[in-house]
Amino acid sequence: MRLTIETSYPWEIDADVLAVPVPEDDELPAYAAELDRRMGGAIESLRTLGAIKGGLWEARLIPVEGMGVRFVIAVGVEDGRRI
Repeated sequence: MRLTIETSYPWEIDADVLAVPVPEDDELPAYAAELDRRMGGAIESLRTLGAIKGGLWEARLIPVEGMGVRFVIAVGVEDGRRI
């Protein structure tokens, strides 16, 4: 297994899985909102359904097409202060 940390935009990364932090509050950070837009709104759809609420370490694996990653794993970070 190889773990790589990138400082690129999420939609520019070529990887099997991309981890994206999701906070509990109502608004995604700008980079995550843009990634979600490019994914067809998959993260927000899961949030609307209550399938991901942003609770600490809560995670959902989302298949992705049309980008350099095969999957996005949306990981809850609560308010982001404990990670």
